[in-house]
Amino acid sequence: MKKTMLLFAAGLCFAGAAMSQDGEVYENKNGEAVLPASGDWAIGFDAAPFLNYAGNLLNSGATSPTADWTDANTMDITGKMFVDANTAYRVRLRLGFGSGTWTNKVTDDKAVYDAGQAGNLVVDDVVDDVLKVSYNAITLGAGMEKRRGSGRVQGVYGGEALISLGGGKSTYTYGNDYSDDYATTSTDWGLGNINGAERSTEQNPGGTFGLAVRGFIGVEMFVFPKVSIAAEYGWGLGFSSTGDGTESTEEWGLTNATATANSKIEHEYATGGASSFGIDTDNSGGQLKIMFHF
Repeated sequence: MKKTMLLFAAGLCFAGAAMSQDGEVYENKNGEAVLPASGDWAIGFDAAPFLNYAGNLLNSGATSPTADWTDANTMDITGKMFVDANTAYRVRLRLGFGSGTWTNKVTDDKAVYDAGQAGNLVVDDVVDDVLKVSYNAITLGAGMEKRRGSGRVQGVYGGEALISLGGGKSTYTYGNDYSDDYATTSTDWGLGNINGAERSTEQNPGGTFGLAVRGFIGVEMFVFPKVSIAAEYGWGLGFSSTGDGTESTEEWGLTNATATANSKIEHEYATGGASSFGIDTDNSGGQLKIMFHF
């Protein structure tokens, strides 16, 4: 993947150089400005899905670009406002809200029991266990960027601060009810927290708050007029805190020492939070961004 990205980026650079006149760094042969100027705006996003797509066109293996919703580093949008040719204010934004549903088929315990009572030994009935997950993720950032160089390759440096908020919830529903007549089949969902007949019904972790201040340095290459590929590395400090949460479960049993019949018992447990602090480099993968200036 990295080889494909590098080859494609080199090809774009060659194409852009071919469009320019010898010694001309601000306009191409069509008179189009190549570099940003005072008053320009810019917007950028992760370049990897599109570089991979373009590279795969060469071997007929192209698929449509898709976002990696599990990687927060690829989800922010970067915007810039140039106060002059070498200085820009920059902002970063992510507003993420979403949900997902997973269904697992399990044996219908009641159907199996009824079939056994009727003398039928084979039954293929199933019911659905369902997991629903929702999340929210918000990131806001602001900073200033300076740049050096008068050609198509520009060095960039500066600083920014970011604040983030996030949270989520998971709910579990089960197709098999509890019964004294048979053992209840339930999906574990990889939680590892089913103790005997106890099973999770809801997990609600505490919300997460994050704060970071970072300096950055990188390179921006203008492959076409007002279109660039940029990469940067950063160093700074970050802090995050996750509040306490809750987990709800249910099980089948006697509610107290004097009860004579089993019934559904519901529990709610407190789950602990977490916090972290660090000073380190970031973006060690060298993420590429495509920037459009206008």
